[in-house]
Amino acid sequence: AVMVLPKASGTIFGHTVVKNTLYTLATGLTDPQTAKMDPAGNLWVVNGSYKNVGVIPAATGTLFGVSVTANVFTQITTSVLSFSLDLAIDAAGNIYVSDYTNNAVYVLSKTSTTIFGTSVTANVLTSIATVSHAIGICFDAAGNLYIGNQGTNTIQIGRASCRERV
Repeated sequence: AVMVLPKASGTIFGHTVVKNTLYTLATGLTDPQTAKMDPAGNLWVVNGSYKNVGVIPAATGTLFGVSVTANVFTQITTSVLSFSLDLAIDAAGNIYVSDYTNNAVYVLSKTSTTIFGTSVTANVLTSIATVSHAIGICFDAAGNLYIGNQGTNTIQIGRASCRERV
């Protein structure tokens, strides 16, 4: 399930919630690993064992080529992933997913472009880095992508011009 612990009473994703009371926003997920909010107010979820990324959208419309209804959990990706543990969202709104079993970091890009030296197609999950057992991922303010690499017990930094280990 995807849950929220609201700071104040009100409405969250169409559900009336009471402050300081845990509330379920979405059920029927298999092994949700992480949830992250994007700047548009959409809540993104990595559904680890079920091998997908889904969203509880803030508004009805289209996200990454998939029709979504406001406040209803929708699966966005349907293949490629094996066991995903984390996601990150860059300043452009692209979704990055770490996949532990596939030893990779993937991107779901809003546009066809080049990201970290890899050509990507809009709305297509594409591998941008090979990492031995990718775990957690996040961006810093400069746009560097940090990747927890459990296979080598390091943190890797992805930059547009290079990749380095720290």
